Amino acid sequence: MKAEAKQDGMQAPPAGKGRPPRRPVVTVADRPIFPDQFLPVPPAGFSLEDLNLRGRTFRAFERAGCVEHPEGIAGLRVADVLASWRNFGVHSLTDYLSAVERCRRDPDSIRPHSLEEEIELRLAPRGQDRFLRLIRAYYHSAAGEELTTIARGMGFGRERARQICAPTDLRHSRPPMPILDRLLTVADERPRSATDMLAALRKTGLVGEEFRIETLERAARTFGRELPPAWRAVVEDRAAVRRKAELRARVLRTVRAIVLNTGTVHFPDLINQLVNLFRGGVSEVEIRQYVKAEEDYKALNASETWFTLAGCTESTLARRIRQVLSICPRVAGEQLRAGLFRRPRASRIPPASVLTKFCEQVLSCKVVGEQIIRTRSENPSRVLSGVNAILVGIFRRQGPVCRYGELTAAARRRGVSEGSVNAHLARSSFFIKVGPGAYALIGTAPSSRPGVPSAGPRGKAQRGPRRPGRR
Repeated sequence: MKAEAKQDGMQAPPAGKGRPPRRPVVTVADRPIFPDQFLPVPPAGFSLEDLNLRGRTFRAFERAGCVEHPEGIAGLRVADVLASWRNFGVHSLTDYLSAVERCRRDPDSIRPHSLEEEIELRLAPRGQDRFLRLIRAYYHSAAGEELTTIARGMGFGRERARQICAPTDLRHSRPPMPILDRLLTVADERPRSATDMLAALRKTGLVGEEFRIETLERAARTFGRELPPAWRAVVEDRAAVRRKAELRARVLRTVRAIVLNTGTVHFPDLINQLVNLFRGGVSEVEIRQYVKAEEDYKALNASETWFTLAGCTESTLARRIRQVLSICPRVAGEQLRAGLFRRPRASRIPPASVLTKFCEQVLSCKVVGEQIIRTRSENPSRVLSGVNAILVGIFRRQGPVCRYGELTAAARRRGVSEGSVNAHLARSSFFIKVGPGAYALIGTAPSSRPGVPSAGPRGKAQRGPRRPGRR
């Protein structure tokens, strides 16, 4: 190209202009890293397994026979090791030199005395406080929880938490873990219970009093160890128990959500819904056992086909009954049932006897015959809002019974349209129809006020509300 450039009268572009300069090739022999020095030997009483080396670094020394004969390290020149050893570069050299330096400065900090310390030294050798809190939570204090749940509570992402607590490279490199290997040999081939195994492990003095089976299981999985058959059987049994407890908690959370929505629950409908939701993972017998074992379980009839949870006092049904009782302190069970379930989207309607039992057990109402009587007075303005509060106020001022024309005229003066009045008269739990074009508050007797029709055809001015969607 230079010859062609000279022939054409052109000059070749200088280095750095038009094309990047070539980087010089540096071989291992040219590296100025310990050219005439030898690898340092670990202090007396320390082996390569005690240095907490990375898996790649330890395997390189193991292939060279230095694990069994550590005295041979003194004759190894750094440049020769970098040039001839496979998978041993500058990072491995730095790892070994740093470990030897830490061992000389503070021998107690590099030699673990328990499985917990060994795991922490391997996963967080620099002692980062934030990483140590996550590692301790995953392996010790919250060993029964999943890593995603622990990480979310401590502000870590799922992938970052996995890189800290269970890095994949440790599973394949199998770094030296002498305490973990010794604990795994404690379990023999005979089947034992979890209590016996924990007692045998605590006798070794290598685990603390708060040691859990899950700690050993997770450590073995992280560092590429295989559990003995006896350990594997115990771990599988404990995992089955844990899955059963998690399923029970999920079922009960779902049941409480349903109770908060409906107030009263029909047992056969609940069982069908949960079986379909959990795809056969829970049976009818288990659902009944879980629900009936709750402290606030209340059966609402003799056959126990209807029930509620007394702790769910803020359910939709309880709130609507309180609103009705704030207007009418005394109401019959059938009348309350007819008023509460006028909405077209209402689910299975409980019988009046079930509603009466619900008011007695959950809302602490007094029941006399078929009458439900409130025991605590409540201001309607605190439990009612919007159009319902406006219409109730009109009924209280103009009498418990109002004609349709008077009601719509009074509501229009307060900014409520006739359509809103019609919708609330048709669906609200607080108003009942006592005659053609005449309405009253629930639980109140019809008034003898003159001008209120009691029978006969409806006139144009007395026409009641139309049903939604009907022309």
